[in-house]
Amino acid sequence: LAVACGAGAGMAAAYNVPFGGALFAMEVLLGSLALPTVIPALLASLIATACAWLLLPNQIVYPVSIAHLSGQELIWSLAAGPVLGFAAAWFIRAIAWADRQTHRGWRAFVMPTAVLLTLGLLSMPMPWILGNGKDVIRAAYGNRFPLSLLFVLPFMRCLATTGCLAGGIPGGLFTPTMTCGATLGALLGRVLAPLGINLDVSSCAIVGSGAFLAAATEGPVSSIVLLLELTRQVQPIIVPILLCVAGATLTTRALETRSIYSARIKVHPGGSVTPSDPSARGDHAPYRRQR
Repeated sequence: LAVACGAGAGMAAAYNVPFGGALFAMEVLLGSLALPTVIPALLASLIATACAWLLLPNQIVYPVSIAHLSGQELIWSLAAGPVLGFAAAWFIRAIAWADRQTHRGWRAFVMPTAVLLTLGLLSMPMPWILGNGKDVIRAAYGNRFPLSLLFVLPFMRCLATTGCLAGGIPGGLFTPTMTCGATLGALLGRVLAPLGINLDVSSCAIVGSGAFLAAATEGPVSSIVLLLELTRQVQPIIVPILLCVAGATLTTRALETRSIYSARIKVHPGGSVTPSDPSARGDHAPYRRQR
């Protein structure tokens, strides 16, 4: 409980999401929204966020402006949910495969260099694959990507994340997962334009990031709240988010029972769990309990 509350408080303070951080600790890390965990998780996240306000500005992480949505966006949310859930299932499997790659001896020195060199070369024509993806999310939310780039950017972002993890390069998964969902959502919104279906691509990117995150983390409630806190947009997109998150989560659970965090756990016959990579046991990334 202390570890989960600490992780949720860290997320709450870093992203200015006190309620979302508490829900993340309960739903994703502890796997339950039981009443005994509510008060500790909320207190930890609220105190951490209030302390962060002493040094960091209390501002919106992803400021966006969303117009009034029409019925087309609702229909799109129903149709896009299964597509995003299918993609999230494969992303989970890619993360699980990458985490199983262990490098010892000379490989521990060569592999990170080779992966980062390849990433640097690929970034010359496509610099958007660098970083954790925060700038990519903002650009996708602002509908600043051409359709030609959106056809390759979601795949390249997922490839960069899994490649770094397979090469033994540490890093988080929260923002990269949102990045994959935002770019894929923007693609699904833009690709229908030639058919005469003009959607609000910014809303598609926002809804896509939330649905992909919910499906990949197996945390639909916390993902919805996190997205609303990160954008401070509630009324225009709440119904599309609920529809898309439900479809994506159900699709992913039908294809994959693990999340991007539980997929990194190796379950021993005795019931104890450890990260699949022994060199990553000091990593602070969250791991869900397995039964």
